Amino acid sequence: MPTGCLLRFLAESPGFDALLEPASWSAIKKSAGGLGVATLAARVARSRLPAEERAWCDAILAASWGQHEQSLRDLAWTLLFLRRTESVHWH
Repeated sequence: MPTGCLLRFLAESPGFDALLEPASWSAIKKSAGGLGVATLAARVARSRLPAEERAWCDAILAASWGQHEQSLRDLAWTLLFLRRTESVHWH
């Protein structure tokens, strides 16, 4: 799928017509995953898709949220480590 179609879909005024064509929607999902914008595509498309097609969006959004939560835990651990290291070196 040309990147242009994906870009039109993700534009400020998305091209939702592509969601009505199974081949286009499949290509959008594949391209979005390969280009690292699957979460954005899932967010844009979810409310416009029939229920049976929302499973992909839900899986992508749940995985993204899980990665976000893990990043927050990692940051909290790093901050705690740096604070402990700083107190050892400066006190």
